[in-house]
Amino acid sequence: MKKKIKKIMNIIFYIVVILLAQYAFPDYMDMKHDINTSLYKSYRNFKWYLGAYNENIAELLLTSEKNYEEIYNKLYLGKYTVFALEEANRYIFNKNNKDVKDDYIDFYLKDTREYIKNIIEDNIITDDEKKYLMILYDFNKKVIALNEEIEYDATKKLFYKGKNYMNFSEKVDTLLKSEKYAFLRNPLKKEKYESISVHEAIKLTQEIVDKVFPYDFKIVYDEKSQFEPDTYYFNSFFRNVDEFSNRYSFTYNKKYNIVDIDLSSWIVDKKVKSEKTIDTIAKDIFEKMDDGHYINYKRDVDYCDYRICDITYSYIRKIDDLYDETKQFELNIKGNGDFGSFRMENMLPLKNIKKPKLKKEEILSKLDKKLNVKKCILIRNRNSKLEYEVQININDKMYAIIFDANTGKQKYITRDIREY
Repeated sequence: MKKKIKKIMNIIFYIVVILLAQYAFPDYMDMKHDINTSLYKSYRNFKWYLGAYNENIAELLLTSEKNYEEIYNKLYLGKYTVFALEEANRYIFNKNNKDVKDDYIDFYLKDTREYIKNIIEDNIITDDEKKYLMILYDFNKKVIALNEEIEYDATKKLFYKGKNYMNFSEKVDTLLKSEKYAFLRNPLKKEKYESISVHEAIKLTQEIVDKVFPYDFKIVYDEKSQFEPDTYYFNSFFRNVDEFSNRYSFTYNKKYNIVDIDLSSWIVDKKVKSEKTIDTIAKDIFEKMDDGHYINYKRDVDYCDYRICDITYSYIRKIDDLYDETKQFELNIKGNGDFGSFRMENMLPLKNIKKPKLKKEEILSKLDKKLNVKKCILIRNRNSKLEYEVQININDKMYAIIFDANTGKQKYITRDIREY
């Protein structure tokens, strides 16, 4: 009897094995292949990302046009490649029950981007910053070489258990921590915004508060309430609404000399004023700031459930035909008429504006006469450089060509059209 039961159990076992071989095993192998392909792409694409990254670094080092912001923006195009690598890397190490080696991934996702942004903010690349970029370029080349050591084969249905990938991450982490690349881990940062003392910032902020803020308020600085090195945080103003309070915050950005007043928390008031009334409130505030040269170039109405939520007004200083981007401010009024926010850019004294060496006509003469030119405006940009923006309509899409107003050299083409 026992022999018969054993024989039956063996038969059932073989049947299960055959069924698994026919159905489950192919699915299992397909799953392995899919995982393998995903891992393969994550690590291989990282190599391509680094190649493009080095091209951008070379551009920063070699460009004579100082279009640093445009080049920097390209660095963000590959961030999802690094995110994918981060997920794949964590999967591999966890699967093998090992501590994840991913310091180099954080280095690319955060450290390099933040430092390069710090480099370009003043439109000047110092010798130390060039040194950083050149060492980073060399480091990227070494990482690419290590990446090429991985045995890639996406055509075969092989499932790599991760040894090749783990070796790669371990080697890159070790390389980053080596003495040769110590400068990448601790670069010298420039912080020119410290030139504005807290006393100067209080004085400038108080001047704005006295002009535009609808309530009596004195700015006070508390050293214990500071959160970011590039910003002065001042005391808050609380205005009672029923048994609750609206809270206004006041800050001064040292890097860009910006005063911000913001209604950071408030009780929603369903009593909504008319657009005309809100416009009148904004006009009264604007007149206190206007020196006779500011214009309102933009007005955005935001609706909440078919009622006015708030209206934002944008202003820029205009001298004759020149739009001065170093002098702008923005005002927000809530739907119930409450003061929402105010931001004033560049609180430092005005610099004299020199006339451009070239006229609009000389810039337009460089373009094909068949082009549908809509507008040509003269601008002093945020870096105090004069430039012309020629706005062109091509197949119902607007483009802007930016020219240096003194040399006539084309700087770049963009879809980001100024609305002045």
